[in-house]
Amino acid sequence: MALNTPILFVIFNRPDRVSQVFAEIKKAKPKRLFIAADGPRVNKPGEKELCEQARRVVADIDWDCEVVKDFSDINLGCSERVYSGINQILTQYDRAIILEDDCLPNQSFFVFCEQMLEKYKDDQRIMMVSGMNWAGQWKVNEHDYHFSIFGGVWGWATWRRSWKQLDSEMKLWKESAIRKKIRRKFGDYKQYWARRYLFNIGFREKKWEYQWAFARIANDGLAVFPSKNLITNIGFGADATHTKTLMPLIENLVRQELNFPLRDNDDIRADDQYDKIMFEIVHPEFKYQLPIILLIKIKNRLVSYLN
Repeated sequence: MALNTPILFVIFNRPDRVSQVFAEIKKAKPKRLFIAADGPRVNKPGEKELCEQARRVVADIDWDCEVVKDFSDINLGCSERVYSGINQILTQYDRAIILEDDCLPNQSFFVFCEQMLEKYKDDQRIMMVSGMNWAGQWKVNEHDYHFSIFGGVWGWATWRRSWKQLDSEMKLWKESAIRKKIRRKFGDYKQYWARRYLFNIGFREKKWEYQWAFARIANDGLAVFPSKNLITNIGFGADATHTKTLMPLIENLVRQELNFPLRDNDDIRADDQYDKIMFEIVHPEFKYQLPIILLIKIKNRLVSYLN
């Protein structure tokens, strides 16, 4: 059965990874496929050929499908390439599934996203659908999906109505009321200061994934995530942009299958216990870095006060 929800597939210079993810997309047979390809960097010998190889992989479309290709001649960078691709597909359609070339889904992922996108299309509380379950499994004997403040962008989906909340200037970040709201949401001081640190990066460096997380939290949005993990990140390694360092708790997450029909979860509120565990899994670095970050902030305030 063909997938009705449009898919955005973002690729770059790793044809081996592109081939693995594209094989799963081909099985799902989406009726609409957007392919956003970044261009080679001028200072990277051989990268142009790798980009061309990746683009040849996605030329093999053997099912009935409306295809839009946005192949950049220049290197936009990871953040801008993904951001512009999402903008493009959600300008044309009211919802989309987003996959980057290192996010390997299984077929449960596509069905889960499509069903959740339809079920919560008019529920403003839900802003995204995540294919990742960072714990591997979560309360599998209770429901087939749960809710989180965070979610995850390694294989995910959203609606135009939600994406419109993202402000690349992060104007709300300047409002003290918003920062107080964030403090209330993260009762755990580690989560609060870590998130403030990441939001500052999004504000200064224009990184869409942090801007997107901020938009959801500032607007009281939730992510729905599956009780079993549906995505494996195959991008870890020296040639990666962000995942050069091995992270065993995440790197070794296996894909699992959901059973359909899904067992519904009508308790639409963030699972605080899951969010705490997810934070510790995804950001173990803050266990050591956070005290240093706080000391630097205190030092800077004292210098400012004394001057």
